[in-house]
Amino acid sequence: MALPVNKPLMELAKNIWQTLATIPLTCKRADKKYYISSKGMDFLFSYPAPNLLVVDTISEQGRQHHSRSTPYDKEWKWLALFGCKAYSSDAFQFLIPIYAALMVKYDYINYSKLSDFIEHIPEDKREQFKEIIVEGHLLARTALQASLNAADMAECSPATAIVMCPASWLHLSSSPREVQSTVEDLPFNCQKLFAVKPNKSLHTLKASRATLRSLVIFTPAQRKKTEILFDPVCKICSICPTTETI
Repeated sequence: MALPVNKPLMELAKNIWQTLATIPLTCKRADKKYYISSKGMDFLFSYPAPNLLVVDTISEQGRQHHSRSTPYDKEWKWLALFGCKAYSSDAFQFLIPIYAALMVKYDYINYSKLSDFIEHIPEDKREQFKEIIVEGHLLARTALQASLNAADMAECSPATAIVMCPASWLHLSSSPREVQSTVEDLPFNCQKLFAVKPNKSLHTLKASRATLRSLVIFTPAQRKKTEILFDPVCKICSICPTTETI
């Protein structure tokens, strides 16, 4: 049984299919864009606390591998930004099945309301009209099941991103695997990364410098500057230099 197709939808489909393959498949008539609202998803736009030893370790490592004349390593900031984008894209994958499910529910309700018009249909057309209603309900259920399957597939992406982002932070800190296993903030509570303070589980030492050394991030002490001065009261000669350590 062939069902009528909405003409506006067919116009949009033609505009998409007639677009060249080298151009992104977007409708030229669309003037709205989807975006992720920060309300209820604050953890997507939050960074780990700056006083955490994991962050301090990465910052200390970035300073150690670069001289003073070179820019500071901002890889950890890029990693945090990538994590936010990964979370937002994964959250967007859930919004699409939810929107599709709402549209399917709307179609199912519309087909159900058609049952009130069966009495006003001629008797020779009633069976065919009933078949249309049943077919519409079946299509709505199938579309709803497809939305549920899409949501199940999207469920794996946030779990992967949640595990990947803290693991990347710990990997950049160059901490041993035994230490990393003690600070993994799982299961994720949808608040922010490392919501549970990992400083207590990192090490029992009170000194952060000693803790950083235990994480294989040794920070050498600053070298003392040596300045050459001239001793005006030199008994040997008037231009004999002497060194004084500051």
